[in-house]
Amino acid sequence: MVRECIKCRSEIGEIASICSGCVEDFLSENIFGMAASPLISSPPMDRYREDSDPFLAVGERPEGEVIFEPGKKVQDELNTILEDLDYDSIENKMNIIMAELGVSKDIDFDNYLFSKKDTKVLSQLYYKLEELEHEVEKMSGEPNLYLRIANLFYYSYRCADTSLFELDARKSITNDYKEKAEGYYEFAAQKKRESIYPLKNRAFLLMEEGELESAESYFRAAISIDSKDLETRAGLAGLLLKEKRLEEAETEIEKIMDEFEEDPHIWFLKGELYRKKDAWGRAIQFYNKSEDHEEEFIPALISRAYLFLEHDMVSKAMDDFEKVLESDDENIQALEGLGLCFEKKGKGEEAIRYINEALTIDSHREDIWVKRGEMLQKRGDHEEAVKDFSNALEIDKGYRRAIDGKNKSMKKLGED
Repeated sequence: MVRECIKCRSEIGEIASICSGCVEDFLSENIFGMAASPLISSPPMDRYREDSDPFLAVGERPEGEVIFEPGKKVQDELNTILEDLDYDSIENKMNIIMAELGVSKDIDFDNYLFSKKDTKVLSQLYYKLEELEHEVEKMSGEPNLYLRIANLFYYSYRCADTSLFELDARKSITNDYKEKAEGYYEFAAQKKRESIYPLKNRAFLLMEEGELESAESYFRAAISIDSKDLETRAGLAGLLLKEKRLEEAETEIEKIMDEFEEDPHIWFLKGELYRKKDAWGRAIQFYNKSEDHEEEFIPALISRAYLFLEHDMVSKAMDDFEKVLESDDENIQALEGLGLCFEKKGKGEEAIRYINEALTIDSHREDIWVKRGEMLQKRGDHEEAVKDFSNALEIDKGYRRAIDGKNKSMKKLGED
């Protein structure tokens, strides 16, 4: 079960699209290359084209800050500031350049939009900063610069978590990005101890990685600095829900409910709480409340749809999944959910079509391979089912459903 690398045409496993060698070449001179979208080809949007050269904003800056030459290319400005012998000034200017390019201090990653040339400039900035750190013994350090670099590594970590890559390459790259992000978050926190950004951003990174105990410690450290920050409080509540510490989660949610009751995320968290309490009717009420505050709030739609599906309200579930896909046509949870809905309705061909779409987006989901394998089994297509179970086992050798499913289909094929 092989196919070709879409870059060099060498043979590659079925569950990947780009070989490890091409990934290594791609990132060798552009460490933030993963932050550009997409990896190999460009969509018909100017901001992602190869010739989309980053320019600095036109206009003067407040007194005491750098005044850039209007319309000057970022690359030219970067070359100019590196001639400066004042290293503190260099770091300050680097920080301003990163802010100009859209690298914010928070992790609002929906607005992290970079062309390939943007990421090349950001990478060169990072490499130059590394050189400076080796040349100068006592650099005071610009904490916001380190914070932004950490955020770029965090964002690159998320972008690299893609089924385009072979499994070993994917793991190696994401581990490297995570390690670098944590290092710069630590540096930023040391330089600016009153800032919550390095702490809470690191907490969200660790929570994504599944390191919940460490994530909790950083959330709580951030809260000790600013107890009014909604994002941090909601992050901690979400973590407690993941750990099924329901009483603690409820306490955290109630603490922020009065002050932030207009925020849809708070009502969503309350819905998640009652879902875990098996009070599904109340959960749906809170998901509805979330939507009252933000129409088509995707997390609430997804959770509500799966609750409807679990209770055989298939039409309502389908309505919610379709709403999600209207806003995000590559939402894997919604695609998989629609597949399950059509399966419940006895429409196997439609069910498989949606599962196929989900696998096209992320072919490293062993549970989805198994789900398609089971659907194929029901149709009597055991030869193709074996291939799907084998793909699942390539990702997770000990996945019991895949082992059992493969054995069942192999037995059927042997009988035939």
